[in-house]
Order: sequence, then C-alpha cells, then structure tokens
Amino acid sequence: MFTTYWAPLSSASSNGIRRDLQEAFNQVYQGKTRATTQIPLTVWEDDRHIYLELDAPGFSNDAVDVRFQNGQLTISGERPLPKNDARCHLNERMFGSFSRTVNLPEMVDPSSIEAELQNGVLQVVIQKRPEAQPLKIQVKGAAGREESKRISHEE
Repeated sequence: MFTTYWAPLSSASSNGIRRDLQEAFNQVYQGKTRATTQIPLTVWEDDRHIYLELDAPGFSNDAVDVRFQNGQLTISGERPLPKNDARCHLNERMFGSFSRTVNLPEMVDPSSIEAELQNGVLQVVIQKRPEAQPLKIQVKGAAGREESKRISHEE
C-alpha cells in the first residue's frame, strides 16, 4: 500500500500560484509596492436613510476622501508610514492607502450626503428621496362606509 501526501503548492499545476505569491512577498519586502488594505465597512438602512460606517482609526479628516459619482459612493484615504530611523520589529497597524466603493440605489438624494469622522469611525448618512420614503395610508373601516350609506338613504 502506498501513501500519497497532498502538497498543494508543490504540484506542477500550482507553480503559477507559488510564483505569484513569491513575487508579491518580494515586492512588499523590497518596498516596490504600497500596501492597499480592505477596511471593514457596514451598510444598513431605515425608512428614510442609508448609513455606512467604516473603521478608520488614526486617520485625520484631511486624510479621508468621500465622493459620489454615477451612483457610487467611494471612500478612500491614506495613512503614511511614520518616517524615522528606527528599525521596526513588529508592525500590526495599518499604514498605506485604502479605497471602498459602494453602489447606491437610485432612491438616494446625493445632495444630502453627510460624513463625520469621530473616535476612529467614519459615518456617512444619505437621505432617501421623499418619493422613496414610506407613505402612511389611512385605512377606513367598514363601519365608516355603512354610516355614509345610511346618510345617503335617508336623504
């Protein structure tokens, strides 16, 4: 009986993957590329608004850009790596640039978009157009119809 060991990165079909990973690591460690990070984003809505929240700790208001164009909201920013002569032994903090784009429905009012950065969280609030907001319809009961019929019969 033969035992076969599975090594996904050693097979001939995965040479391309291995080469791509090696190239990416080399670029990062040799400083040939800037890191782009995917920052967590939450989107939700109620009857009148759409809300977006994005974690942006350590970013200043000037380092974050919010733009609306062609039905898309793009949030981007950059936090540069601190300049110093010290050697870093461990860095788990995010430096570099980020960009998130969200397609928005046609029901939003682009002129109402507001963005606020507070305590490391960027919150964007977008109003829905009035015609997209729910409209309360008054429901009449059967008793109301009977009363009007009675009045019309007595005349």
